[in-house]
Amino acid sequence: MSDYWGETVPSLPCRETRIMVQEPERLRTLFVAKEAASHWTQLAGLLTRQISEQSLPYRVVVEGDGSTGCTQNAVLCRGSGSGSGYGTTTREDDASALSGLGSGQQRESASASAAAEPTTTVVGESAEGTAPDCSDAADATDQDHAPTTVDWLVTLGRCLTPEVFGRIKPERVVVAHAGIPSTLAGIPNVPPIFNVHHNAQSTGEVAILLLLALQRRVIVADRGCRNGDWSPKKALAHPNAGCSSTAYNSTVVVLGYGAVGRYICRVLRALGSTVIAVRRHGVSGGEPSDDATAVHPTSDLPTLLPRATALIIAAPLTSETRGLLDSAALAALRDNASVVNVGRAEVVDEDAIWSEVESGRLGFASDVWWREGELKAATERGEPFWGSVHPFHTRDNVVLTPHYAGGVGLDGIEEARATAVLATIQQAEAGVRKPCDLSAGY
Repeated sequence: MSDYWGETVPSLPCRETRIMVQEPERLRTLFVAKEAASHWTQLAGLLTRQISEQSLPYRVVVEGDGSTGCTQNAVLCRGSGSGSGYGTTTREDDASALSGLGSGQQRESASASAAAEPTTTVVGESAEGTAPDCSDAADATDQDHAPTTVDWLVTLGRCLTPEVFGRIKPERVVVAHAGIPSTLAGIPNVPPIFNVHHNAQSTGEVAILLLLALQRRVIVADRGCRNGDWSPKKALAHPNAGCSSTAYNSTVVVLGYGAVGRYICRVLRALGSTVIAVRRHGVSGGEPSDDATAVHPTSDLPTLLPRATALIIAAPLTSETRGLLDSAALAALRDNASVVNVGRAEVVDEDAIWSEVESGRLGFASDVWWREGELKAATERGEPFWGSVHPFHTRDNVVLTPHYAGGVGLDGIEEARATAVLATIQQAEAGVRKPCDLSAGY
């Protein structure tokens, strides 16, 4: 963006006023990668709408092919609205934006809409997976064109490969959720990567849900009532309940003090719990945080775990956190403590937690599971899927959920995702948001 001085305009005697005229900001390209998840098109449409409504200097281009991973057809996702030109392009701009983006057939999108509401145009595949009617679309380029650099690659993280970086050449990347693929650390010349935390509160809510369900044995009570059996009311006093407690007199250790962990701590404090947070760079002995939660480093875990009536895991999977909660760490927890995991399964040793659960000493609730990578194949075979090699589903001191804490499909979640993506981009461009540490995984 460049500024220049216009003509001098007389005002008060002995003074002059200079009018500063600003050239229009260059439209930056947000390249939305098509991936396996179905809500990528919704994300592109919401980005387009918000760009148009806020008159932001961006245009959205969508890539997609109909098979797997990142893709081949590049099409414009267009918005119209306030008349500022932001979020819209001309046909000449379309051709420029699409030229050289990927291999395969690439088409210029259909002529610009004059409607008041922003629209999303996706050319190359219909909802049923067949080619739509593109009779009014013109061929723009061929696969022989060299890759064109785009300002931002917007992705759900499933297609960040050397091939994609070499073909699309993004200046920067925003992953539209909190997780960063661990494989990125081994790829050379990776552009700055940013992530978003649009569903931190949703994830934190499920952590609290799982904790309360464990502590009050909600699953057992519900099953009993459905069978006309009210005995679970008295079973709370059983010495092997593995989790019977209340939130207001609990001491909860929260492992992970990022966006999710902070939200969990705030809610627990409101419920009356004594809350202790643990993060990678805490101060030994604890330091007060902005919400008065004591924050410790992971090296303090051996002294903190014996104090806990509950342990909530909201940490990412890194080389430092993998297997962090092993048999020795779990053994340090007091009897009947609750262990809740909304971070990553591999932070907890699978065999060690099963041993504690099977004995009835600990309660366990989790939204993340060790075998999630096998889910798709089991579903395609029509087989039931269990998240572990151990039969956690047979235990009354276990609560299981299917990795749904992020809230995909809930009202407002995708709108929040798009808002967070745009906010992250603007913060990064303003220099107030640092990129992710790929070696740490977040």
